[in-house]
Amino acid sequence: MPARPWLERVWSEVVRNGLPPAYADRLLTELSDHAEELGDQAEERLGTAEEIAGAAVLAYRSSSFAGRHPLAAFVILPLLLVVAGLLAHAVVVVASLVGLAWAFGRPDHPVVAWVAIASVRLIGYVSPLAVVIGGWAVYRGCGRPLGWFLTLGLLVAGFAALIVTGFDPLRPAAPVELFVELIPPNELHRVAQAAITGAVGLSFAGLDRIRRARAVVPLFS
Repeated sequence: MPARPWLERVWSEVVRNGLPPAYADRLLTELSDHAEELGDQAEERLGTAEEIAGAAVLAYRSSSFAGRHPLAAFVILPLLLVVAGLLAHAVVVVASLVGLAWAFGRPDHPVVAWVAIASVRLIGYVSPLAVVIGGWAVYRGCGRPLGWFLTLGLLVAGFAALIVTGFDPLRPAAPVELFVELIPPNELHRVAQAAITGAVGLSFAGLDRIRRARAVVPLFS
């Protein structure tokens, strides 16, 4: 096909600008019929690869909030969502502990104490990880460069390092005192919160790089 080099440049530009390879494949499928008819005049009649890719990127990004407003979607909202998640988690924990205390007849029951400690310790992990995973899903469909998702992951991981969960809400009775003493210092928990959150974000970013590196321009007859 005389226009194949032009189609390959269009595909490469679209993927380089952050759009999914699958979208670039569909775009080339649509362009291939016109390019086949025009032959060597495809670029002259339809536009340069950069112009076609630019128009495609603009149209794709305008279809989602994150594509139109990456600063809000990957910087401002994630931090607000982490805080909201912490509050929601705390409410659920308190409600659960009240229910368990009522079920066992006393708030200092060992089961209630164990659940309290485990639930509180998880507060610093659940909300940041949920935001990173949600941010990954948003990134996959917004058409923005990977740097925006990496920014989200680093910000949320840094915020996770500030979440303090080193307290015992119910002062458990003797059966769980050893468990309380064996809990790592709060500083280690904060490091772990940041490290695990950041590792999940970097893993997703690595998978995206691999997916794009393995993507190839589709062949047309």
